[in-house]
Amino acid sequence: MSDDVLDGAVALIVDDNAGSQLFLGRWLTRAGMSIRVARSGGEGLELAQRQPDLIIADVEMPDMSGLDVTARLKADPLTQHIPIIQRSSVPIGDSARVEGLTAGADAYLVEPIREDVLVATARALVRYRNLSRQLELALSLDVTGVYDWAVPTGLVRWSESLERIHGMAVGEFGGTFDDFVATVHPDDRERITGELEAALAAADSIEIAFRFVRTDGSFGWIESRGRIFRDGDGVAVRLLGLAHDVTSREFERRRLEQLRRLASALTAARTTAEVIKIVGREVEGSNVDVALVDDDTPCAVDVTFSYLAGGQRLEVTVHPGDLYGVSRAQATAIGELAGGALDRTFRYEAERSNAVALQRALLPARLPEIAGWSIDAEYVPASADDRLGGDFYDIASLPEYFVVVLGDVAGHGLQATQQMGTVRILLRTLVASHDGEPATVLQRAAELFSTVCGVGSPFVTAIVARFHVESGRVDIASAGHPGPIVRCNGSAMMLDVQPGPPLGVGAPARGRTVGIELEAGAWLALYTDGVFETRAGSIDDAIGEATSDLGDRLAAGQLIEAGDAIVGLNLDDRAVVVVTRGLTR
Repeated sequence: MSDDVLDGAVALIVDDNAGSQLFLGRWLTRAGMSIRVARSGGEGLELAQRQPDLIIADVEMPDMSGLDVTARLKADPLTQHIPIIQRSSVPIGDSARVEGLTAGADAYLVEPIREDVLVATARALVRYRNLSRQLELALSLDVTGVYDWAVPTGLVRWSESLERIHGMAVGEFGGTFDDFVATVHPDDRERITGELEAALAAADSIEIAFRFVRTDGSFGWIESRGRIFRDGDGVAVRLLGLAHDVTSREFERRRLEQLRRLASALTAARTTAEVIKIVGREVEGSNVDVALVDDDTPCAVDVTFSYLAGGQRLEVTVHPGDLYGVSRAQATAIGELAGGALDRTFRYEAERSNAVALQRALLPARLPEIAGWSIDAEYVPASADDRLGGDFYDIASLPEYFVVVLGDVAGHGLQATQQMGTVRILLRTLVASHDGEPATVLQRAAELFSTVCGVGSPFVTAIVARFHVESGRVDIASAGHPGPIVRCNGSAMMLDVQPGPPLGVGAPARGRTVGIELEAGAWLALYTDGVFETRAGSIDDAIGEATSDLGDRLAAGQLIEAGDAIVGLNLDDRAVVVVTRGLTR
């Protein structure tokens, strides 16, 4: 018979998507769980009253958000102890995870979700639920002792049960206040004597908690409540009370806190190194060792728990002999949480590596050399794994013109990067077939977008600038993209280009073409919104501040640095192309 904590446990899936219900239910059923399904937040709140062992709630539902469902469940005394996994079907940033965990979620998973990651997370949370139930039982079985202190004489009497709590034989306790103080943990003695003195001076009762030392040198926790009796003059003459040995409860509480703290910290980890650092910090100084080794490394015979992830093996080893160290069950729970986090970070790292390689491969291998013109371009990938996106630029040479195209795919990750390649090829083809005329290129791209990219694909902002080599005239049109910065006559400003809608949004609509003439020595800079996007203010304000310091000569990297100086920490990818007309022909 299996002793898996998921066998016979009940999971409630709160999700209006039939496909999600199917694969989540199938995975958890294979792991031994029984499944209940709610197709709305309201139905989920109702079914949660039946006390499932685990709830998996989608962030987006037709009647209320998953955050609202989680907050209401955690506010209800009947359901507040049920562990909740929030699930998002779209990429999210750290702020969204923080919001979900703040609402009360115990874990946060983002598509694509692997079966083993879901099951490992469910197992750790259900184990946490079971430990909570055991804790409730332990509280009802606390060993209790009675003490009676004759304050004027200093004599103290203990019940036999209180002596046993301290590991003493019956009658072994010395019977004085000093003998009691000697049993208190040295680090707690000064505090406890101070609290007792204050209570004897003015109070009628006292509640204290402290660590005590047993006769074998081990220590535990006691919670005590007592009543103070006074004579006719108000002088304390007696303290009578109960002492509860809450050692088991306290250790369990600390272990449960450790799992919750670790699960929360691992949610923010983005790399395997961060996962190992977080887990190592959590078990530092304990009887547990954690290591990540190559899969082909021989497994040590004393390893308590191992987990394969990304071609490497996580090993958790518990050293015996520490009475109050981490238990094997606790170490296993720690390992499962860490293993799930490693699966996620290995996937993030692989996706980021593939996306960066694909982005680099799709950018122009070299910039064209055009007599009388200077072109400089720069692409900076996102510094955050979950912000890697689909920014791109392209430059095409035609008989009388050269055309610069910049674009930005909505969303992040490998999907955005793959779509970036498709859109770049589409725009390059249209530039060649329509003589680079900006509004026409964007109009045709909007008409073909769904056919080429697929219905429901993320929308794309784009800007097309066609430069006439001889005259210096520039024609520009935008599909939801910010206008370029141009420097003429010694001053830089943002060019007002009235944009049409982004590609993939609404019915195709022609944007208005704006024409200017670049004088000798003037430059024009095109960029993606990540260069100046800031949560502290508007992008127009950020661009205005940056343009005040731009000089007669500008490199693409300088514009990115100017944006960073205003925006601060920038997590998005960024692309910039700067075109300068030469002083002489």
